[in-house]
Amino acid sequence: MCQEWLGYHLMGTLPGGTRRLHKNGQELNHFFNQSSFAEYAVVNERTAIKVRDDAPLDVVCTLGCGTSTGIGAVINTAGFTAGETIAVFGCGGVGLSAIMAAKLCGAAMIFAVDTNDMKLEKARELGAEHLINASQEDPVQRIVGLSGGGSSYTGGGVDHAIECTGNVTVMAQAFSSVRVAGNCVVAGMAPLGSKLSVDAWGFNVAKNIKGSVQGDVRAQLDIPTYVDLYMAGKLPIDKLISKRYKGLDNINEVIADLENGKVVRGIVVF
Repeated sequence: MCQEWLGYHLMGTLPGGTRRLHKNGQELNHFFNQSSFAEYAVVNERTAIKVRDDAPLDVVCTLGCGTSTGIGAVINTAGFTAGETIAVFGCGGVGLSAIMAAKLCGAAMIFAVDTNDMKLEKARELGAEHLINASQEDPVQRIVGLSGGGSSYTGGGVDHAIECTGNVTVMAQAFSSVRVAGNCVVAGMAPLGSKLSVDAWGFNVAKNIKGSVQGDVRAQLDIPTYVDLYMAGKLPIDKLISKRYKGLDNINEVIADLENGKVVRGIVVF
């Protein structure tokens, strides 16, 4: 964990304080140290991850951030094991990737929570048995009721909850949905300065909240492994791709479609 990474990310430069991107003589900022919306990028050698030659780049590119975050939040941060139960809050690219990972690990029961029915249907396709539209019912009540009944203090609740929205209200719901000694992993990014309020009694029954930075992936080891799993048909990350866009001229359409919930993942093809 680099203690200085946030400062670099917010300054629009590479870690050395320089900028390597130019267009028509104009110096451009590096958003989050990378600027992915570019035909070329300068990166540190540690972040250039070699994958197998037969892997399609227009699919495995999704592992650059959101997909690896969701997979890693389940496998690395939560330490999920076969036979456990899980609830995933937020079924965008991160949450759906978490569902794929839970399915791969042999989950006994998978809950998917969202307010977008299209995304919930995608969650079903990827392995979730129980779909909850949070705009129509209380997700905590449904999850606890189907995973033991009573309350999360008296036998109900899942072993793990993965929060992928960045909404502090949803984070509190995720914490409330885990059983005694269960784990709530926060993978979503809340706005700076946001405050989280949870039921403090949960800590007296050994409930845990864990933060997760990009799924705690060890990029040089985990990314090639995820690619191998995809190529073997065990991790269908290609199903996250809703639409492909030609070139950067359509980048505003890509972002609008993502913000409006029309796509799970849009791929820009140069």
